[in-house]
Amino acid sequence: MSKGTKRLTTTVTAQTHYHLYRLAAMAGYSSPGRVIDKLVRDHLNAMRYGDTTNKPNKGGRTWRDSHTGRPRTEKTR
Repeated sequence: MSKGTKRLTTTVTAQTHYHLYRLAAMAGYSSPGRVIDKLVRDHLNAMRYGDTTNKPNKGGRTWRDSHTGRPRTEKTR
């Protein structure tokens, strides 16, 4: 491991596993961990600059929490 990295074990569905390896191959990464790194960095940058998936879609319906059925607040994502 290089400096500043931590080991992470995660469980994903077969479809996600397939897509992670496919994205790694497309980007030329050596492992799917680099894809996860990239996705997390991109999502954090989007959150930092106000472009999140928490906003209502173009149809005007708000994104709802699957567990409670209530609209999500800005703090949850």
